[in-house]
Amino acid sequence: MISLETSTMQLIGGDLDGIRICRVEGESLVTSVIPRDNLLEAKQLPDIPPRGICYLLDEDHGNLNRVYTGQTTQGVTLEDNLEFNSPSATAVFTLGGRRNGWTEWINNNGDTLDALYRKGME
Repeated sequence: MISLETSTMQLIGGDLDGIRICRVEGESLVTSVIPRDNLLEAKQLPDIPPRGICYLLDEDHGNLNRVYTGQTTQGVTLEDNLEFNSPSATAVFTLGGRRNGWTEWINNNGDTLDALYRKGME
């Protein structure tokens, strides 16, 4: 059986690489993706949930370098660094749903982790 979920992504300022607020229909969790360079702007936005978990991404041209998470009660606050034991765990945490991190993460040339690390070792 096919399961369909409706999700919406709000692009602040229409910028694909900027602040993104993601919602899944029927779920109460709202995911806020905030590039480090946009942290001050994010603190001023009324659409950023005032309470919850916020993901702050350290990105270089859309490529994920590091993920931070913090519990926030009044705006966006960076509290902890997170480390994951696999690329897929990072992809699920960041993007939600079922994800294969070996194929989700790509470099500036469009190469996946799978192509660079696992297939390169064969």
